[in-house]
Amino acid sequence: MNKKTVSQIQLSQLSVYNWGSFSGLHQAPIDAQGTLITGDNGSGKSTLVDGLMALLMPAGKATFNVAAAQGDRSDRSLLSYVRGSFGTLHDGSRTQAQHKRAAATKSALQAHYVTNTGEVITLTALMWIHTSSMSLADLKRLYIVAQRPLALDELLNQFDADDLRNLKQQ
Repeated sequence: MNKKTVSQIQLSQLSVYNWGSFSGLHQAPIDAQGTLITGDNGSGKSTLVDGLMALLMPAGKATFNVAAAQGDRSDRSLLSYVRGSFGTLHDGSRTQAQHKRAAATKSALQAHYVTNTGEVITLTALMWIHTSSMSLADLKRLYIVAQRPLALDELLNQFDADDLRNLKQQ
């Protein structure tokens, strides 16, 4: 059998589920010729890019929203994206962060890559937290790498944080 050597891998789709300000499943196709991400301030451009960074970087190593931080420490973290943090509420005596998903929740990131030989590589991160905790130590993660297309919505339908064995076997 004549094997072609893979010399190029290109991102073809990025998907997020309950990530930052995005509630539910959102998919962004990426054109091989180039994709421009534009929009108003606060529309989610950095949120999408940070999702890819969180998927590709080792846990705890990703720096989020670098453009807005301008060299300073970012106000965004992996947990703030999973929680959907969007600001603070001042009640006169204290300041409290506001979250779209303050209770137990799950979040997911996925990237599809296509090689020059037509193979698809899927990278997925499933993240969940069972409580309203704001501790990164309480955030659980499962990373999946597949040499085939995996649909994020199908993985999410199979995903049960209390029974990961079935998902891992598949």
